[in-house]
Amino acid sequence: MVTGVHPSGQRFATVVTPKCDPTGKVCQMGLRVLPVITTQVALTEGVKFPFVAIANIVQGLSQLVTGQVPGGLFGPNGVTGPIGIADVAAQSVSLGPGTYIFFVALLSVALGFTNLLPILALDGGRMAIVLIEVLRRRPFDRAAELTFQRIGVAALIALAIFISALDVQRIATGQFPGLTH
Repeated sequence: MVTGVHPSGQRFATVVTPKCDPTGKVCQMGLRVLPVITTQVALTEGVKFPFVAIANIVQGLSQLVTGQVPGGLFGPNGVTGPIGIADVAAQSVSLGPGTYIFFVALLSVALGFTNLLPILALDGGRMAIVLIEVLRRRPFDRAAELTFQRIGVAALIALAIFISALDVQRIATGQFPGLTH
């Protein structure tokens, strides 16, 4: 039992029980005081978050491509697809609403950033074609554009299937780091 005094001056008592992992080997008990966030701080941090998140995503991708992450791009700590994202989402829910909201915000920024990459079949690919049209001062051949779009969609589907298979393998073998490792 823990007793204390509320900021209003009223005394209180509560029972604190430890929260243990499924194995029962690691248990945590305690209280955490969250800071009071003003409207100005919330707005400032909300505007900064996407830029910081994108910088971290670019840094992480760079580390994956240059071999600074063990296993590389498709290793245990490499890229993840829809199945791995669903697994991490489930983990984030179990870690509390704050973790889940942060995960959803990060996922939203990551999807937006990915969509802007100059890959055909994504919005960034369309923007690249428009830029080529502006630089050439004539329209891009629509039949060729459709062919490139189809190739881009097929490549993205193939990549999603491949990465999903890696996710299943990582989760099944216990190699998927997720949020708890």
